[in-house]
Amino acid sequence: MIQTAPDIMNPFLNKYRLPLVLLIFSVTGLAIYSNSFNVPYQFDDMTNILDSSAIQVQNPGLLEIINAGKHGFLKNRPIANISLALNYYFSGNALPGYHLVNILIHILAATFLFQFLHLTLNLQYKNSADFRISAIAFLAALIWLVHPVHTQSVTYIVQRMNSMASMFFILAMLSYVNFRSIADKGMKIFWLCLCLLSALFALGTKEIAITLPVFLFVYEWYFFQDLDAKWLKKKSLPICTIIILLIAISFIYMGADPFRALLDGYKVRDFTLVERVLTQPRVIIFYISQLLLPHPSRLNLDHHFIFSQGWLNPSATLYAFAGILGMIILAIHAARKDRFLSFGIFWFLGNLVIESSIIPLEIIYEHRSYLPSMMLIPVAVIIVYRATGWDLKKILVSGLFAAVMFSLWTYQRNITWQTPLALWSDCAQKSPLKARSHNNLGKTLADKGEHLKALEHFSTAIKQSAKPESQQFYNKAVSLEFLGRIDESIDYYNKALTLAPNYLAAHNNLGIAYARLNNLELAAYHFKEALRINPNDSPARQNLARCNLIIHQQQLKK
Repeated sequence: MIQTAPDIMNPFLNKYRLPLVLLIFSVTGLAIYSNSFNVPYQFDDMTNILDSSAIQVQNPGLLEIINAGKHGFLKNRPIANISLALNYYFSGNALPGYHLVNILIHILAATFLFQFLHLTLNLQYKNSADFRISAIAFLAALIWLVHPVHTQSVTYIVQRMNSMASMFFILAMLSYVNFRSIADKGMKIFWLCLCLLSALFALGTKEIAITLPVFLFVYEWYFFQDLDAKWLKKKSLPICTIIILLIAISFIYMGADPFRALLDGYKVRDFTLVERVLTQPRVIIFYISQLLLPHPSRLNLDHHFIFSQGWLNPSATLYAFAGILGMIILAIHAARKDRFLSFGIFWFLGNLVIESSIIPLEIIYEHRSYLPSMMLIPVAVIIVYRATGWDLKKILVSGLFAAVMFSLWTYQRNITWQTPLALWSDCAQKSPLKARSHNNLGKTLADKGEHLKALEHFSTAIKQSAKPESQQFYNKAVSLEFLGRIDESIDYYNKALTLAPNYLAAHNNLGIAYARLNNLELAAYHFKEALRINPNDSPARQNLARCNLIIHQQQLKK
């Protein structure tokens, strides 16, 4: 148990604790992310912001806001879409506004986390000095705030969906604890309403919040019901109701035939359902290793993770499963003696269930550890605190040293996000076998006019792809055409169209390539195909008109 100490500072802490923490977190957060305000739109920012007409609100009226929420690129995330729309209204496509909001969300999430940890540690260690509780909660939340892994959730604009959902998630948990702890009826109603509102906002921001009802229930059982088996038995009906409700929501989200939708999702992946299930324990262990050692050299937007083919292929698969099982056994065993440790482990694993199980999402993304780490980092701090013999001075010195180091690494990692070239060069260097990294680096180089270098990466992307994509062939064709290698470019445009017959840009560019070889009939055919796909496409219409004019002039000469 955390040792007691004179509570001389308690009156001061009770009065100014939260404002002080908010001030420190604000200064720290703005400082370590100060070099991210002009980080350009990257990757999925394009489809979710720049290419989304629904987000580009000119008048923030009620109908426009509702439309932005319903018709953003990801329609199941209306709250996130609305926040992006409001950003656009106030600052257009100017980058600082988006980044400022992302940083403020992160700061608020850390502040809510501090208060939640403070209340929870008070429930766990009822006889401990308030100053010690505050110090440990502050240290854990500070380390979480400055952690370099979270740059992907903060600096990457579209991952506001992840950070904001997590912010509302922890606010809902905090509101529930206040609701259960306060005697005043008026304040109880306030905290209950805030809990419900935060829960709805979290779910409307990203689907990861679907686990919130489960954790509210588990928290009640752990910290307010003293793990009472009779209470749990009595509440078995609400538990079943929650489970059925979550399943029903999942069915609604995935359609009338969720199992078919699940399997269909794997058709566009280069891994199977079995491979994903076998690989995820290794991914989870990797997340833990990143939380423990988040050096920028270990951070990557586009990790290349070898898929597990069996329990022993690679052998780390079995060890990872054993590690996860060991964590679950430890959490169960520690439930009576150390509920904070037990709850923290279940929080970490439980909040990875949505994105690290059977759903056909990408194998790994660092932002997925954002919400789960909210309790794993405090657990790690408590474990180190115990190892020091409950020496507050030692844990504060070591913890603050880690916070300073993490702050420097966060600032350093943000430098990589400064340009698309820096970001995708970093990805290609760290994931040399990842097709997408090379394809995106090639596209970035091509946009800068460096087509010869781009060709190398497009070729590598095609070579490394288990299922080459039409865009990879198209990108290579464009660079070949710019280099004057028309015959080769035609070959790759045709390969792109074999995979995607309705690829408008490929038809249009192929028409131009044929026109450059004076094969006007084939050129006209592909311009017509482009117009068949989109009759309003202006470049294709203009190209067809020029082509027909030349054909007509040649016929007149004959």
